[in-house]
Amino acid sequence: MKNSKPSLYYPSLDINTLQASYDMLGRWEDETLSPLAGLVLVQQRLTAPHALRNIIAYNEIVYEILSSLLLDQFSLLRTQNNLPALQTDRTHGMRLDEAINDLQQCGTKANRYLIGYAALYYRYMRPELELSVEEISQHLNQTDRNLRRHEKKCLGVLLSELNRLELEARAAQRRLRCLLALPQDKLLNLDSQLVRVREISDRIANKNAVSHWYIYGPAGVGKSSLALQISRQLVDRNIIGDVIWLDLRLTHPSNQPLPREALADLVSENLRLQGSHEGTSSSQLIYNYLAYLANDHQQLLLILDNADGWQSIIEANWAWLQQTVLIVTARVPYENWQQGEVKCQELSKQESLYYLQNLERIYPFRREPLFEEIVQRVGGNPAALKRIFRFMEMLSPQETLDEAAFVDHHRFQWEHLPEFSQEVYWWLAGFTIQQYVNRERLLLAKRYFFAPQSITLNQNLEYLAASGLVECNIIQERQTYRVPEDSWQITAHIDSAAQKLHEIIRHFLRIPNENSEECAEIASSFLTLLQSLDFDWVDVTVPLAKICQSLFIHTRQWRRYLGLLDWINKKALPLTEEKMWIGIERASILRRLGNFEEAKTQLASVFYTAQQFEDMLMLSDTLMEQSILLFYQDNDQAAFEKAQQAYEILRTSSDNTRLERSIYLVAQALSRTNALNAREWVQGITRRDAEVWDLVARIELNLDNQAALLAAEKAIALLDPDNPAYPRSLGLLARALVANGKISDAIEKFHLAINLLQRQHDPVGLARMHNNLGVAYLESDQTEYLKLAQNEFERSLQIAQTIQDKHNENIAIQNLAHLRSRPTDRRRHQ
Repeated sequence: MKNSKPSLYYPSLDINTLQASYDMLGRWEDETLSPLAGLVLVQQRLTAPHALRNIIAYNEIVYEILSSLLLDQFSLLRTQNNLPALQTDRTHGMRLDEAINDLQQCGTKANRYLIGYAALYYRYMRPELELSVEEISQHLNQTDRNLRRHEKKCLGVLLSELNRLELEARAAQRRLRCLLALPQDKLLNLDSQLVRVREISDRIANKNAVSHWYIYGPAGVGKSSLALQISRQLVDRNIIGDVIWLDLRLTHPSNQPLPREALADLVSENLRLQGSHEGTSSSQLIYNYLAYLANDHQQLLLILDNADGWQSIIEANWAWLQQTVLIVTARVPYENWQQGEVKCQELSKQESLYYLQNLERIYPFRREPLFEEIVQRVGGNPAALKRIFRFMEMLSPQETLDEAAFVDHHRFQWEHLPEFSQEVYWWLAGFTIQQYVNRERLLLAKRYFFAPQSITLNQNLEYLAASGLVECNIIQERQTYRVPEDSWQITAHIDSAAQKLHEIIRHFLRIPNENSEECAEIASSFLTLLQSLDFDWVDVTVPLAKICQSLFIHTRQWRRYLGLLDWINKKALPLTEEKMWIGIERASILRRLGNFEEAKTQLASVFYTAQQFEDMLMLSDTLMEQSILLFYQDNDQAAFEKAQQAYEILRTSSDNTRLERSIYLVAQALSRTNALNAREWVQGITRRDAEVWDLVARIELNLDNQAALLAAEKAIALLDPDNPAYPRSLGLLARALVANGKISDAIEKFHLAINLLQRQHDPVGLARMHNNLGVAYLESDQTEYLKLAQNEFERSLQIAQTIQDKHNENIAIQNLAHLRSRPTDRRRHQ
């Protein structure tokens, strides 16, 4: 048997190492009688008998297993020689002695298997006889040489059988360990779920199919249950070597950005890898462990439950995550997910009735005639079904289940809450749209509360939980809270409760934004809550959208932001200014997504409206967004004209921020065609942030390569690597390095920028960056780079055609034409 690295899961054939591994977890006493430990002991006895000498407990284990194996072999020999089966009511030793004697008496003394197995029996099973090799040879009428030869052959057979049994024992132990790592919830076998579970499990088990799945759906619909069923099926298929189930709801305060290594730290901690190699990152420890599992043809099953808010961290750790079998659950779809995806559907009517019948066994009371009415009113969300089922316990036998009764129950609970508890309720409802929260999260938002506080926050939370309006749960030994969706849906239709929610949001909007990140997070939560309720409160939805704009753009949740804007737009019909702002925002997001034509149409509509109402500020904003769009499309002259028109409108305005923005866009439009003029315009900008230094670098690339490099270095120094603008600034730095003859450094920077843009799913930036990398290869004197340049241009062309980006498509076509016609010509387009 091949020895592997000693560990609890893969012990080498060294009994001391095995014992030390079990002692480490305090489980040696329990595990010595396990099949795996016993088989390891037997192999140790056969290959190095001195290691177990005088250890009585080990000898007993070895004796039982080895005698069983030898009896199987002697039984086979008896069958071959037409001898009756051995009596089963006698000890192993008596049966083995009888087997040897019978076989010797029936004339099979020359049978090499009898000789070999008998020798093994006397050597390992009867140590009390203290027989030497010579004495065993004489007893079996063999020469020492023949005895050793037959014994060696039979030992090989026994070791092969032991290896087989050990593999089975390892698989059984691995399966048990993996099942114990999963939540031990009892699941109902519903037909629709079983079909989906089987389908996804089959696709994961197929090595060439998708092994990463994203399960999404509203709270309580059964996402975790579906993930658990899939996980159990995969464990049963014996392809999973280890399992980590992480509930991510309470692993960080939701108002704070997550560090990149947060997920790797959690996984390595659960795998007990931390501390094993000091100074090694968690990611590298995981890489090593995954390679170790792969050597045994096993994989790590990682379930990230309730992963809302973790999407950017998942992207940042994709290099090692893609080597696992990954299941992610969340409430909202993940727009950048490129792997398997499934929406968790509600139960069918028949399944809902079956679910309620099972609940009746847990909470027994006879109200089955109401089950169909429950399903009709609540739908097939298991969590909602369970809550209304418990509510039925409060009804008298004469009462029927109608909407009025349910709303009256919530109204009664709501109206008996203190004013401060009502405020805490709505803050909880906003926060728990995405995840469970704990007391500490509410304390961070407490400065926005305005109701008089008569009792402590802890007492409030206990009071809310006792009312039944708020769920309380223990997650990772911490008390957490959540307002169920069906609870806030009903409560919101109580007039006084809706009025309280409106009052809370308006008070929040009046407070200065001292912490923009925290305010954006809160605004996003409230906006999502209002969208779910479909409230047409445009007086608060538009200000909320303006606050959380930076959050959506920074996290690149463009499609989600677009969906919110479209929803607000439908509610803002009478409000022209708000509709114009939404139109400009929509165009900006469409441009970022590469939908240039739709963005152009949207801006034309806003421009017409702004002219009609003579709203000069909105007109200037529209002109500036049109300038950016035209610059993207390589129409520098038109971009300059739009930016200059905006500047003429704003030059007499007191809005200095907008004025400097228009100056920036004029300089940008001139940067490729009239760099000297652009340099003069950029002097009119007083701020010197990363965006401005980026523009300075682009201008100087046409005038002074050294100045361009210095400006690009200043821009990148002001940006955090997590900033969405970082990869493009990195690409600009690479272009400046090319211009200064530092080709190798530039190529390295281009590759890093491409990796970052892939994580951000920025197709426009990728098309441009692949093209610029191709140009860098052409600038090199190495002929082998010509093929690499062609690959980059073709990749840029492919991306640009996919998103219908004519600007980058034309550049890629021109570069390919230059490359194919004159491979040594270095003329190019950047």
